[in-house]
Amino acid sequence: MAAWARHAALTPPKAPLNLYPTLDVVRDVIAPTLADAVTPYRKGMSQSRAVIPASVVITDEDRRVMSLLTGAGVNLRLARNVDTWLYSDPEVLCALPVVWGEHPPTSIMIVRDPAVRAVTAAYAELVWAGAVPYREPVREWLDVLRMLSLGMTDRDIATAHNTSQRTVERRIAEAMAHYRVATRFELGMAWSAEQTQKSDR
Repeated sequence: MAAWARHAALTPPKAPLNLYPTLDVVRDVIAPTLADAVTPYRKGMSQSRAVIPASVVITDEDRRVMSLLTGAGVNLRLARNVDTWLYSDPEVLCALPVVWGEHPPTSIMIVRDPAVRAVTAAYAELVWAGAVPYREPVREWLDVLRMLSLGMTDRDIATAHNTSQRTVERRIAEAMAHYRVATRFELGMAWSAEQTQKSDR
């Protein structure tokens, strides 16, 4: 996979579509160097797409990896199943695992033949068409915490959200359960630490 990344850097993509059966390669190989890797061909990244099985996006860490991809400009979709790793860029090249379904692939064929590129693109587009757009999860209490950090009262927040004070209190309770804290002070500390960590990335 490291050799593939070096090759991709020398052959800038035009409209790549990646199929990933798991997040392993994305997390271990792509994510750590994503910012450096996309810089030479930022324009091509705006056309970049990827399909990942919905079943592998479970934890906050999984969602962080997905956020790294979307932040780099990759358009993501979730599928019920992705049979194999595959790379398709119909005008440039395609890359296939030597053993279909092996992931991560131990060997990759890079193919420039127009007929093979066309067949690979047709298959990849079929998988893409059957997948649904990935949406970043938005917890309802995130905006409540932001307003609390500005010193607003529960009543002020309820008015701003056009909801009841009871709903605001419920969202605060959900946030406390998420951060596993018992008091609003601890909640503020946990949320503040998380925001600092995100801004440092």
